[in-house]
Amino acid sequence: AELRPYGGGARAGHDDVRACGPPWIVFAAMQRFHDALFLRLGLVVQPSKCECWIDEAHIASLDAHRGLVTRSHLLDGALTPHYGVMCYGVPIGSEEYVKLALAGKCDEIASISNKLIATLSSSHKQQLWLLTLFSTARKFEYFARHCYPDQARDACTRFDAIIHTQATHALGVSLDDDQLATARLALPRRYRGAGLRRMVDIAPAAFCGAMTQAVPNFLDIVDEPTGTITQRGMLELPQVALVVGRNSFLDMRAHGWRSYLHLPRPGLPRPLPPPRQGQAFLRCWLEMQQEAGVGAGAMINADLPTRVLHLPPEEAWPMVRRDLTGKPSLNMQKDLTEDREAQRFDALKMRINALPRGDRVVHLVRSIDRNSSA
Repeated sequence: AELRPYGGGARAGHDDVRACGPPWIVFAAMQRFHDALFLRLGLVVQPSKCECWIDEAHIASLDAHRGLVTRSHLLDGALTPHYGVMCYGVPIGSEEYVKLALAGKCDEIASISNKLIATLSSSHKQQLWLLTLFSTARKFEYFARHCYPDQARDACTRFDAIIHTQATHALGVSLDDDQLATARLALPRRYRGAGLRRMVDIAPAAFCGAMTQAVPNFLDIVDEPTGTITQRGMLELPQVALVVGRNSFLDMRAHGWRSYLHLPRPGLPRPLPPPRQGQAFLRCWLEMQQEAGVGAGAMINADLPTRVLHLPPEEAWPMVRRDLTGKPSLNMQKDLTEDREAQRFDALKMRINALPRGDRVVHLVRSIDRNSSA
């Protein structure tokens, strides 16, 4: 409550408390919170174990008020510090800090993968494959959902290389020279694939899915005649309200979603500046449509029904879109993934059908059904 008038807020999860707002407000409120904990519970907070971050443009204000609270950082190869904090495992900070943190996660995953390969690849390949498919390959999606795609792209590429190496040991054969086999490896089993999706493919759909879940809940919903808050937002931020307008998410199609994507609204100017999240969503959406040829007259197969990928981005607002069957479609990441994989499978079929009729690959693929483990 103390931080809300200044565009800040505080949230607690498990044994961690996080607060944001102007430094002169946050650190004073934090000290009162520490004093209350001591008086009521006898607990002593150690400020030196707390961490803080602010954009470099405001660093003087932070240093003037943070006291013993540390500025957490990571070092690059030249030992230059880059500042940021971890929030529920997600790096927040300078661009380089985020990339270094994600690279560190890849290091951890690579270490686990190497141990699995060393332990299982020679005598327990089936167990290694199951661990690859259902464990190791799932370890980075959380970061792909919560980090900007341009920040996570290099880490996703490296993660895919780690998984490819582990899968190669599990299968006992290299697929590097077989493009059809590599394409099948990334498709789900219902499309006669192995279900080992690439993180660089997952990331844009995962980010868009996370955004459509989070954005409508950012702001308070206010009854305008009385000014009464009828529903609390996750983190009421005046700058977000300024960009998209108060209660704009109640009318996602006309105002809220278009505003967040920095698109024209009926009778209203474009908001300034454009929200970074909205711009990232717009780029991801258009890139996924371009991949499938949507809007360019080059869709791999325009006859395939799509759930959401045919929509212009301003109509892909959360929770109210419908697929071609008329049923509600509430999971954006799932919808996008199924649309893209259907197009990729159709493209793969066309490549296979173009092979000579007696080709061994044609026979093998046609012999595999959705329940096959081949």
